[in-house]
Amino acid sequence: VEGTTYEELLKTLQLSVNEYYVDAKVAVNIAEVQSQKVLVIGEVAAPQVLPLTQQLTVLEAVTRAGGINPDSNTRNVMVIRGGLATPIVFTVDIHALISQGDMEQMVYLQKGDIVFVPSSTITNVDRFFKHIQAILAPAVGGSAIYRNVISGGAQGTSSALD
Repeated sequence: VEGTTYEELLKTLQLSVNEYYVDAKVAVNIAEVQSQKVLVIGEVAAPQVLPLTQQLTVLEAVTRAGGINPDSNTRNVMVIRGGLATPIVFTVDIHALISQGDMEQMVYLQKGDIVFVPSSTITNVDRFFKHIQAILAPAVGGSAIYRNVISGGAQGTSSALD
């Protein structure tokens, strides 16, 4: 059956059984799917690729990825579906799902989905300033102005033009 779709398999089996039985009905149960995966990235403890062997919700996927980091924005978790060529992006409010039981946020993942847990705004601002500080430190690290900004004041400086 490898390489056939569910519908093709069902039709093939139905035709085969009809050779021996009259009005027989065929049913196929899928026990496990091994080649389907989803990606969980962003502000989770352990970003990873998860096998999609059964129904999996966004909340379950995030939990399997070690849970959400404290720096995350749980109100705007993104699910990217359909591949990178023609993606469909929608948001899931995990906060509403957990705190209010909003079952409309219970999204089931599909093969190839990407779950992205973004950072909170304050985390992005903090990371931005740390990045700028790292860039500017070698250039202005010796100046009294830079030392005063980093230390939090102008105490004990004799000249602003070191």
